[in-house]
Amino acid sequence: MISDYYGAIATLAVGILAGVQWYFSNRAAARQRDSDLTRWGGDVIDLMAELETACSPLVTEGRPTRAEIERIGHRASALVDKGRLFFPNVKNRRRSAKDDEGTRIKLLDEVLRACYVARHLASVGAADEESLRQQIWQSRGNFIRLLQKEMTAPSEL
Repeated sequence: MISDYYGAIATLAVGILAGVQWYFSNRAAARQRDSDLTRWGGDVIDLMAELETACSPLVTEGRPTRAEIERIGHRASALVDKGRLFFPNVKNRRRSAKDDEGTRIKLLDEVLRACYVARHLASVGAADEESLRQQIWQSRGNFIRLLQKEMTAPSEL
């Protein structure tokens, strides 16, 4: 009878310890994801700032070459794919079973826009592209807002 009592207490203690361990493990994973997202987001913001300057530089001497802008495009493309590690394409019920690629989330669309602008600038050369600079500026603001929203959302872990 007493051994049943101790057995029940031991089972309850193991259950509580497992719950506490699970909670701390989930919190550590969420902190790591936020840290990785912050690092990736910082890289995207740096790239967009660099591209914004390349679109309409304040200083006319030393404009970036087409090869330099193409390297910005390469980095932008890589950052889109790195972003897919955090945000895989969203599956849509209207798609056929054969088409399982899904749709990008808006956050990655902003990074992809920077990639396309860099490719355009690399193909035509760096000119004073104020309209493209405005697009990148707007895209960077949208990206920051969407990333902040993503990081403040409750974790789905």
